[in-house]
Amino acid sequence: MNSYSELLKLMQIHGSKNNPDTVELATVISVPPNLVIQTGDVQITNSNILIADYLLSTYMRQVKIPPTSNVSSTVTNNNSVTSIGLSGQIDFTDTLNVGDQLAVQAIQDGQMYLILCRVVSLDG
Repeated sequence: MNSYSELLKLMQIHGSKNNPDTVELATVISVPPNLVIQTGDVQITNSNILIADYLLSTYMRQVKIPPTSNVSSTVTNNNSVTSIGLSGQIDFTDTLNVGDQLAVQAIQDGQMYLILCRVVSLDG
């Protein structure tokens, strides 16, 4: 190999170190808590998966909606509602389903997969 080829090869090797990991598509094969996803021909089990918390059925968020004026009034027993406020907890009960498409990224030299989000096609 001549010195130019060696230099080019070194540039390719060292240049690729700074490239971001690619995002891949995966399909849900088995739902949580025994989550299995497949990307290409590889099936990944839950022990090698990190998942965004909002994709799990146990996901909860605290919510506080401050009092605000209604756009339209509601009259009940001659009393008018002029503002409303809420606080509490929202429990999300949906989760991943078999066949769902996911955006995933291999991390830790391909030893773990990070589920970024569920994705859908605009075609339906």
